Amino acid sequence: FGVLLCDIVDKSFNLDETERAQTHSELAAQEAQREAARTSIPTLVHETVGWKALETSMRGLESLIRGYGPSFVADGHLDWRDGYLLDLVAKRSLHHENRYVRETGYDVCAVIAAVVCGESKGRHNAHTDLLAASLKRGLQDNWSQVRFAASVATRHLVVGLLPEERGAYLPELVPRMCLNRYYLAEGVRLYSQETWKQAFPGERG
Repeated sequence: FGVLLCDIVDKSFNLDETERAQTHSELAAQEAQREAARTSIPTLVHETVGWKALETSMRGLESLIRGYGPSFVADGHLDWRDGYLLDLVAKRSLHHENRYVRETGYDVCAVIAAVVCGESKGRHNAHTDLLAASLKRGLQDNWSQVRFAASVATRHLVVGLLPEERGAYLPELVPRMCLNRYYLAEGVRLYSQETWKQAFPGERG
């Protein structure tokens, strides 16, 4: 079932790219028409709308990994097809122009971080390397919902790793974690403050 779901996600990404290109073409045509007629034509703002089956498929993948738990890693699913699943998440969803897809991607990263750290007993590995490199992008996203999802995933990773195992990731993550403690959106700000207390108990700043 997991293989089938990954294939569905992959096909949804491919379909999304095709339909997104078509949408941009239509919007360009509408803009040209509006300029010619000097009338107001409603246009689609891609960043603010849900994006069909892609977001739903990613939610299904998130639920599958959460249900599997650390066995998802132990059984080799993250390494299936040379990291095919991680590529779907880290290289496609997190770089998507639609903020709902990016938000869902970081939600998937959160459950992956939880199961990876659980299976490795808090030791860093190639999976945590990829996660850490991906999370820093979300911690500075312009959309607060995406930033919050990335903050949740960051907590799972940083708190899930042993203190002596997370040092390599701190130069990239800590500055963004620190700044998010003062972020305008209250949810991100309070969550980041609590993450700081959990990750660095006794530290002030």
